[in-house]
Amino acid sequence: MSLIAIFSDLHDNLNNLDLFLTRVRAQKVTTLVFLGDLTSAETLDYLSSKWEKRIYLVGGNADFFKATDCKKHSQLIYKADYLDFNYGNFRFLIAHKPLDLKKILTLNSTYDFAFYGHTHTPWIKNENGVIIANPGNLKDGFGQATYALLDTENGHLELKRLND
Repeated sequence: MSLIAIFSDLHDNLNNLDLFLTRVRAQKVTTLVFLGDLTSAETLDYLSSKWEKRIYLVGGNADFFKATDCKKHSQLIYKADYLDFNYGNFRFLIAHKPLDLKKILTLNSTYDFAFYGHTHTPWIKNENGVIIANPGNLKDGFGQATYALLDTENGHLELKRLND
């Protein structure tokens, strides 16, 4: 089993980041996907120091780090606006804002999974054969902290509460 953890909107909450990393390590997650609003360069450095495996990362409207900050960390694959990539047998699209994601999906619907953050509201739906999801947020203060877990062998995606 190969698991990916998808999370968003941390807003520098290092306590929740530590709890999240503990949980996903216990779940044997191999890769992280972050959907924007990590916020500071210090939090970016902190995440990179705590997770040595691959991290796919897009920028958010509340991010204050630069692309050059990301280049210091070899496990990061970063784009400011959106990122598409293949992982196993699946093709992924990630962005921070829902409108950005929808624009790209309008032009190209060959993705298996499309993820965005920004709204802090967790949900999953299948739209024209593409699984579109928002994992919610890890910040707290916007409802419960949540993330998503994807089994890349069978395509099963589920939302998880951080404090369960």
